Amino acid sequence: RFASGFPRTPALGVRVAATEDDRGALVPVRDDAGFLVYTQDFGDVSNLNTARRPTFARVDARFTYRTGGGEGQWLLYFEIINLLNRNNTLVVSPEIDFRLGRPVIREEHVSSLPLVPNFGVRFRF
Repeated sequence: RFASGFPRTPALGVRVAATEDDRGALVPVRDDAGFLVYTQDFGDVSNLNTARRPTFARVDARFTYRTGGGEGQWLLYFEIINLLNRNNTLVVSPEIDFRLGRPVIREEHVSSLPLVPNFGVRFRF
């Protein structure tokens, strides 16, 4: 399998989360301790789908043995998913990082399957 980088919308930065008060005006959201609550800022429509996910590539292999040839009732198989053990990014997740003193966006890449061997038996009646 091979897939070029699918489009995604990147977070441009952080902003203070807002909510409406009784008068309909936007006011900053504060947590229980009184600190400002931050959220991701994805910008306006011009930022939509302006970035790409990393390229996805995976090689799978399967070996099958059927007793009695093509008409046999028993089928034994062994397969390896992600044979080359490539570290593919499944999801790019923007997270707000507070460790640097002020909130900044850090993108976390969540990986897909590692090398996965598996085997099975199928009986057809």
